[in-house]
Amino acid sequence: MKLPFSLLQKDDRSGKAFRMLASSYLVIGAQIFSTLMIFPMILKFSDVSTLGVWILITQVGLYISILDAGVTSASIRLFVGPLSRQEPLLVKNLFRAAFALCAVQSVACFASAFAARPVSTLLGLNELEASIFEPLFAAQMILSGISFLFRPFASVLLAAQRFGVTNIANSVGILLAIPLSFWGLSHGMGLVIVFAGHCISQTLSFICTALYAYRLRLVPRGWLGLCSSFVGDCILLFKEAFNFMTASFFNAGNGILSSAALARFCGPEGVATFNAGTKLVSLSLMLVQKFQDILAVGFAELHELGRTQSLERRFQQGLFILLFFWLIVAILFCSLNEVFLKIWMLNRVVWPHELNWVICGWFGAAIFSRYLGGFFTVVFDRQSIRIVPIVDFVALFMLLFFAAFSPSLKNFCYAIALAPWGSILFFTAPRLKVFLSTGCFFCTILLLMTVPSLLFLFWFLSF
Repeated sequence: MKLPFSLLQKDDRSGKAFRMLASSYLVIGAQIFSTLMIFPMILKFSDVSTLGVWILITQVGLYISILDAGVTSASIRLFVGPLSRQEPLLVKNLFRAAFALCAVQSVACFASAFAARPVSTLLGLNELEASIFEPLFAAQMILSGISFLFRPFASVLLAAQRFGVTNIANSVGILLAIPLSFWGLSHGMGLVIVFAGHCISQTLSFICTALYAYRLRLVPRGWLGLCSSFVGDCILLFKEAFNFMTASFFNAGNGILSSAALARFCGPEGVATFNAGTKLVSLSLMLVQKFQDILAVGFAELHELGRTQSLERRFQQGLFILLFFWLIVAILFCSLNEVFLKIWMLNRVVWPHELNWVICGWFGAAIFSRYLGGFFTVVFDRQSIRIVPIVDFVALFMLLFFAAFSPSLKNFCYAIALAPWGSILFFTAPRLKVFLSTGCFFCTILLLMTVPSLLFLFWFLSF
């Protein structure tokens, strides 16, 4: 039996995967600690509206990181083979193509910095809120543009399962930003100093990513020079990225649409209220996503070996583990969320407790949609990879359009909670019939039908 401490020392595939997973939990822990500290700091030295503006800025960075046209996922997939076969020439050509495509995206981010005023108008911010938001939005777009230039270095490290050092550097940067933010906020510097801390952590991560990739010689020398295969390599990478492009665009579109709708419905105060009120669930989602990544690795190995029955059993086990975790989180969230908010948010954010179970429904949708999506990514069902994000976006758009007739935090919560269930029930889940036995398939469908039916019924009755 391989113990965790022995895995930390091993340099084989399992050892590398374990170290990368362990370091990723360090990043999650640092992010959770930072969030728990930064939010009350902003409230202590400012107000709820300013907290809402800061959340909108961080969401912009998150959505831009997703909006990479599938280049990151495609480049990781293409790097794996040449790295394992030790083909430096092919790695160099692919790296050059990845850097070129990322550079185009970087220029687009830099140009988007000039769109700060239209974006603040779209979000419905008043003059005071816009005066805080617009310069930080422009700075965030510039930072995102710089990050795209380092994506190929991160991709080659991820493909080689050597991303642990970058995760550690990122964790250190996140933690260092906390005392800097407190000092700046206490001296009246506002969100500028909080963003400065964010820039420091990101810059530390960028530098470590590039230097570590060079140190491991994963990036061959001479990759900046052009070659006769450059155009062909770019086309190859773009074709591979096309499989992940809809997920990139429409997942980012879901986030942008949700943030814009919430800001329009309830203003920055509503953005702060929603994010604070759902924080326990969103933090739980971060933890469960790593568990799903572990399950995905197991699915991939069983699928490659052609062990269909073992794959089905692993799928059932994962499904019931996630169901148990969902129920535990739902019970704790409904019981402790009100007390948690009073302590954490200094009793300045009021969350409607009747929405707790609605958010638990959203949590379930997020868990199962990602679980099923990860399963179909492993078996490389191209149709599911491409279409599910589109179905999710269309469902969210229609539900938010319906909620806009009576804009409120309650209707927004119902809309985002119901949206992912559409693709789960009408597209993704039915396709499981190919991989599962009849009994397991019908039990899965019955389980997944219960929650959205109750959500829709209660929303209809309360509208």
